[in-house]
Amino acid sequence: MASTQTIARISEEYLTLVNLVQETPPGTLLDYAQVEDATGVPMGIGMPGRSMLRRAILRTGREYSVIRGVGFVTASKDNAMGILVHQLGGIDRKVKRADRATRVVRDAFIDEMPEPQQKAVMFLGSVFGAIRMAAENGRRLYGVQSPHANVGAGIIPVPRDS
Repeated sequence: MASTQTIARISEEYLTLVNLVQETPPGTLLDYAQVEDATGVPMGIGMPGRSMLRRAILRTGREYSVIRGVGFVTASKDNAMGILVHQLGGIDRKVKRADRATRVVRDAFIDEMPEPQQKAVMFLGSVFGAIRMAAENGRRLYGVQSPHANVGAGIIPVPRDS
């Protein structure tokens, strides 16, 4: 049976995580296991500690890269472009869907729309196209294949089943 926590206890854990993040230099790997050992905040799968850690990173005004199953790497000069290109890729995925919706609407209804709406649909289509082109150029220019490609030179511990 899971124990319930009070709001005060959760707030105390969150502030502990904020303090930990503030004390770490940019580019630090915040490994879940090490953070749990240092703070006592449970970081298991499905536990609120991982999301509290992510919020603590954002609360301190930092960006991060996720290493799935391991932890977070705070932004530094070495991984900044990887983080930004990853964010641009997220925007690109959303814009790809909006571009598709624009094409479907344009092909189905453009002739039935009043002229101001026709112009608006064409304008939005060109905006979505420009964003997609910028995202593709960013990926090509910086050659970042994965958001974790520029994490840093350190070895990343990978959890293994014993």
